[in-house]
Amino acid sequence: MKNNLTLIVENVLKSISVDKKYKGYAIEESLIAFKYLKKCGLRNTIWWKSLIKLSMGFLKKVFFCKKIILEKNLKKDTYKIVVAINFSIADTRHSKILIDFVNEFPDKKDLLIVTNRRCVAEHCFRNDFSYVFFKTSMYNFNYGDLFAGYTIYESFIFKEYREYIDFLSALYIEVTPKVVMTTQDFLLPDFYFAKVANFNNIQTLTHQHGEIPNSEKSLYSVLFSDYFMCWGEVSKERLKRSIDEDKIKIVGTTKFNSIGIKNNFTEGDILITPTVLPLHQFKLVLNSILIEIKGFNRIIIKTHPSQDTKVIKEIINEICSVNEIVSNVKVVGSEKGLIELLDNAFIMINIKSGAYLEGVLSGTSLIDLDLDGDNSSLFQNADSFIKVSDLKNEILKRKFDSKYNFSIIRDQKLLLKNNIFSTNLETEIEFVKGLL
Repeated sequence: MKNNLTLIVENVLKSISVDKKYKGYAIEESLIAFKYLKKCGLRNTIWWKSLIKLSMGFLKKVFFCKKIILEKNLKKDTYKIVVAINFSIADTRHSKILIDFVNEFPDKKDLLIVTNRRCVAEHCFRNDFSYVFFKTSMYNFNYGDLFAGYTIYESFIFKEYREYIDFLSALYIEVTPKVVMTTQDFLLPDFYFAKVANFNNIQTLTHQHGEIPNSEKSLYSVLFSDYFMCWGEVSKERLKRSIDEDKIKIVGTTKFNSIGIKNNFTEGDILITPTVLPLHQFKLVLNSILIEIKGFNRIIIKTHPSQDTKVIKEIINEICSVNEIVSNVKVVGSEKGLIELLDNAFIMINIKSGAYLEGVLSGTSLIDLDLDGDNSSLFQNADSFIKVSDLKNEILKRKFDSKYNFSIIRDQKLLLKNNIFSTNLETEIEFVKGLL
């Protein structure tokens, strides 16, 4: 039987039409990630916000002639590799992947960094890297899209895609790259870089930026690049269900290299790390968890980066009120990093989130939650795969039986090699060199 994630992906892909074209590109493909998140209840656009954006777009059309920002700092005429870095340097969950590659690649003169982030452009300038800064027109739209029945937000995406098609088509002809690299090609604007490169017969590769769901299909199944750089054997086995094995390359990751081992293993917070779930399902899961562990204090729920922290706080407050849960339950968003929270955590209850790797690397005792009807452990450690109904007893056992708890932590570390092949970039650098 197909799980919810697989069904969502399949329904999204079925809803995408290839009939609407711009210079040969099927521009509805740019909506895949947006529609997926909307199906999961994470992109519910508000009408009055869209109206404001529409008004701003109209004013820009009337009063501003220059809509696009394009700045070039090129050291030579051609480059072998275009590296698309479209995330803030502060967003280490994404940007660290390619920032580390650029910093460690031996032949930096072969690299051209293309970015829509001013902080990345400044980093390139300080380090004497060749770069292009490109910013599309904000809050812009196309009247034809609106008249054709598309929403305001969809028209914004289409307009951005058209501007990137024009920009990248010209750039690729100018600098003639052999390879185009992205962080994650189902995310915008990385998607544009991969699609225009494909259209121009340029080799493309993208990266694993988070945990691959243990599902027949996920957004990771929607691969637009020639090659997918993954962390380890576990990721490859999951990707093989929907991607040609020849496209999957195990290279490891440097993403977690800054995580240190803490000293305290038996005291601290209970940290809950959920993945992206439809809000109704999220509410049901957290309701059952909090009822089971309501006797414990210092419970922290770290929201997924894609979740609206305000909405999650409202859900948790409602759960606590209805069930008379008086424990100290906090919801934490982007104001605190995961590593900081792990430093003070004793137990990590992980709900199908890639955050479990940070937990294991930090020496936190992990519980991989076994949701009813789902018998697939994300971390593949049977001793850590616990049902909600057993949470209270398991937490107490780990707290008061230190020998048992240390055995859990030891076994976690032994399994890491299957998840992370390497913590350096040697394998990826050699693979990229082989494409040139």
